[in-house]
Amino acid sequence: MNTEINILFYFLILDMKKIQYSLWLLYLFLKCIAQDRIRIDFEESTSNVRRLKRFWTNTGFSPLVNDLNFFESNDLSTNLEIIGSLPNNGLKNVRIHWLLDLLIHKFNDNDILMYDFSKLDNFLNKLINDWNLVPTIEFMTSHKFKRYNKEFWRDYAYEIIMHYIGYNKLNFSLSEYNDYIFGLNAAFNRLNSEHSSNKMLKLRGPAGLFKDIKKHKFCWIVLEICNQNISSCPVDILTFHRKGNGSSANEVIDSTLNLLQEISKKYPKLSKMKFSNTEADPKKKWSEPRDFQADTRYAVILSEIILQHWKAMFDRQMSNLESISHDNSFMNYYPFIFDQRTLLARFQINNTRPKHLQFIRKPVFTALGLMSNLGKYASNVRRINNISYVVSVNNNTEQFFSSILLTSHVNNEFYMNNSATYEFMINNLPKRNDLMVFIEAIDNERTNPSNIYDRLNRPKYPDVNELEKMRNSQGPFTFEEPSKIVNGKFVVNQQLKEPFVVNIRICSKNAKNSNRIQNLRIRKINDQEIILFWTDSVIFQRCTKTYEIYFKYGSHPYKLLSLGHIPFLYHQFKHTIPGCFKVLSKDFFNRVSKLSKEVCNFNNINRK
Repeated sequence: MNTEINILFYFLILDMKKIQYSLWLLYLFLKCIAQDRIRIDFEESTSNVRRLKRFWTNTGFSPLVNDLNFFESNDLSTNLEIIGSLPNNGLKNVRIHWLLDLLIHKFNDNDILMYDFSKLDNFLNKLINDWNLVPTIEFMTSHKFKRYNKEFWRDYAYEIIMHYIGYNKLNFSLSEYNDYIFGLNAAFNRLNSEHSSNKMLKLRGPAGLFKDIKKHKFCWIVLEICNQNISSCPVDILTFHRKGNGSSANEVIDSTLNLLQEISKKYPKLSKMKFSNTEADPKKKWSEPRDFQADTRYAVILSEIILQHWKAMFDRQMSNLESISHDNSFMNYYPFIFDQRTLLARFQINNTRPKHLQFIRKPVFTALGLMSNLGKYASNVRRINNISYVVSVNNNTEQFFSSILLTSHVNNEFYMNNSATYEFMINNLPKRNDLMVFIEAIDNERTNPSNIYDRLNRPKYPDVNELEKMRNSQGPFTFEEPSKIVNGKFVVNQQLKEPFVVNIRICSKNAKNSNRIQNLRIRKINDQEIILFWTDSVIFQRCTKTYEIYFKYGSHPYKLLSLGHIPFLYHQFKHTIPGCFKVLSKDFFNRVSKLSKEVCNFNNINRK
């Protein structure tokens, strides 16, 4: 009897598996032929909006080698110049570990500490003026310091008056650590009292993990000190690290909310203190290769992390959030070209004379570029099926602007990589006859350079044609040319491969456009290729469709180079003819800005 029951049960299980498998195949088939409808009521979505602070425009990295010459390398300068090339300061603040090692200091014969700022000043001058980035400096220190007392740290921090300060910890004793943070605090108090222009200098810390209090007592002791007397708290903004486990964006926000709840319970006097998650990454260990970091999965997870933090701010769960940052401006190393936690893929081409570098932007970088198009005010984050979206506006009824960001959801444990046709419908827009809509996107098919690289059998030194194939898939791609909106409604259909990020921008004809491109400059890649960089106005009603590059040879007139869609503030292309370049911007209505001042190359192009 038992045998019969077991056999019957076994066949029942087999039948159930067949049924489940058949249903799964049916689901996939229907998914492929079905049309997903995303309908957004603009008027209802924007009935409640709040000021959208750019709390996510922060990145960070550590040098690949423990060598001060690294800061002067062509690798680093090219990496940072590209990172600083997103519109509207899409990435603005960069936290560089061990940056203060560039500050040379020693004691003279009279036991007075002397400083040489030349190396640090040279680097920061390029970072700020050439690459359009702002440093966030960490006091990470090292064992080269032999005097751990409050006076030393006060004087040391005071000497770095012009820099935005942050810091991390060293293996101090508890009393030495207290000297450390209170020394820095004393320097800030002195600076803020002596220099009225520096009133906004804020000391952040302790950038701790805040886990087991026995293992992380240094960061917890800061909270203990602040809770005892908030007026004597040595830090202005509480910083911590909360990463995920690599499955989905939810892990970061959930972990952060749990930590804030724990801090609020243990230290109630800190409930109104500003805070920042300075390492809000999907998973720890940037150098560990992971498939999802190569394609749009990482782009979407990062976008979701940002949107979830905005939702928490909107819902007043994180009213005191000052910022979040991601450590992702590292430079990868072979053979992990796309798989490490980076914004760009770097190729070291060592089989040419001379050797040279090639950078390909990954989908995560492009996603941050799309996010830089958001307006000054935004709705709460909403969800339709598997799609999250936020509607941003400029709150100016005369000069109308809206930017809508939509992302699909990613869970790496159940990743499907489906394709489907989506119908995007926006209704109840203002009924005016001068509205144009323009849509850009990334998905895991058309904007997946890593996939191209895999198909090419992952060459160590890709040739010119192989690099061009990868560069052509960087994105974003456009749905179509800007089109007119009729009767306050538009509908567009597009096939997309999950996961994806879509940015829909709507502009009125009288919306402000950029005036003139500034700071046009050339960087040589090799004898065949150059990169042009430029800067543009920061406009949070961004109606720029693309940029156009013009070239002239000798005394000939300027002519437009046919280079395709140029969404960001740089472009790499083949060019060997000596001559001069100018750049302009073009908006949805095909109106153009003034041409930039020219920049020329003749015999040789000097590297920055």
